[in-house]
Amino acid sequence: RRVHGDLAPSRSLMSDYYDILGVSREADAAALKKAYRKLALQSHPDKNPANREESELTFALLAEAYDVLSDPQLRAIFDQYGVEGLKNGVPAAVSGPSGRGAETFKGFAGYTFSGNPYETFRAFFGGATPFAALYGEDADEAPSLGTALGRPARMVEAPKPEPIVTSLVVTLEQLYLGCTRKIALTKRVLNDDGITTRQEEKTLTVPIRPGYKAGTRLTFAGEGDQAPGVPPADVVFVLREQQHPRFVREGNNLVHTTTIPLVYALTGLTVDLLALDGRRLAIPINDVVCPGYEKVVVGEGMPLSKSPEKKGDLLLRFVVSFPETVTARQRELLLAAFVPPPAPAAAAAAASTPSSGAAAAAK
Repeated sequence: RRVHGDLAPSRSLMSDYYDILGVSREADAAALKKAYRKLALQSHPDKNPANREESELTFALLAEAYDVLSDPQLRAIFDQYGVEGLKNGVPAAVSGPSGRGAETFKGFAGYTFSGNPYETFRAFFGGATPFAALYGEDADEAPSLGTALGRPARMVEAPKPEPIVTSLVVTLEQLYLGCTRKIALTKRVLNDDGITTRQEEKTLTVPIRPGYKAGTRLTFAGEGDQAPGVPPADVVFVLREQQHPRFVREGNNLVHTTTIPLVYALTGLTVDLLALDGRRLAIPINDVVCPGYEKVVVGEGMPLSKSPEKKGDLLLRFVVSFPETVTARQRELLLAAFVPPPAPAAAAAAASTPSSGAAAAAK
C-alpha cells in the first residue's frame, strides 16, 4: 500500500491500535466507529490550528488505527503478531497464540497505511471538515461563537435526498372499487449509536381510493434508507394502469368498443357487457348505428376520487363489419327494401308516353 506523504506516522508511535482509539480488545464494530468519530472530531487539525503539527500526527494515527481494526483480517494479524507482524508480514515458520500458523494469512506480505487520513474522515462523515460534519458550515468558516464558548451549536441538517420513485401497477377493477396494497421493502435504518446501520424489512400499506387515475403519486415520507446526518428520502409510488380487455379509460368515462355486422347496425341489437364490479349490463341499441355513432350510458363510468358516489359515463362505440359479397337475390331484396318505388304520377306519365318504335308504326 502507498503511504500518504508526511502524514504517515512512525512505527514507534503505533504500539497498540486499541490504545490509540481508547477501546478494549473486545470492541465490536459499533464501538470502533463511536471511538473514531469522537476522537477524529477532537483532533482534526482544522479544530486545532494553534497546535496543527501534533494534531495532524494524532489525526493520522487515528485513521490508521481505525483502518486496521475495522478490517477483520488486518485485525486478526495484529492481534496475533502485533505491529511487526502486521507491517513486515508473517514469517512462514511462525505460529500464533491460537495455534494457527502463517498459512492462515497466506499471501500477506505486510501492511502500510495507504489512505489519506482526511479521505478516511471524509468517507466516514461525508464532509471534509468537522465543522461541516457537526454544524453544516463551509470548510473555510470558523465555528460559531456559541460553539467556541462551549455552548451547543445549532445542528444544520443535510439536504434531503431525492425521493425514491417506483411504479405500482394496478388493475382497472382496483381503481374502480378501491383496494389496499401491501408492499414489502428492505431499507437501512440507524442503530442506537446513531452511526452504524442495519437492514430492516418493512411493509407499507398503500391505500388505493376508488377513482384514482394513472399517474397518481402516493408518498410515504421518510421511508427511505437512513444514514448519519442525512434525513431519509421519501418513498413515492406512481400508479400505472394495467391494460384492460374490455374498457379504455378516458378521464372519468369508460369506453367499450365492439364490432357488429351491418345487419345489426341497421336493425338494432342488445349489448351484453360485464361491468367492473361484476354486474351484467344489457344495453339496448334501437338507433341506426351510423359512422360516428356513440351510445352514452349515464353513471356507468369511473367513480370520482373526491366524490366516489358520483360516476362518469359509459360510452359504447361501434365498428360496423360489411359483407365482402352479396348474392343477386340479396341485391334485389336490398334494392326493394331501400330504393323507394317511383311516385304514382311519374308511373302514369311513363305508361302514356309511346316508345319510338310505336310512333313509327302509327305513321
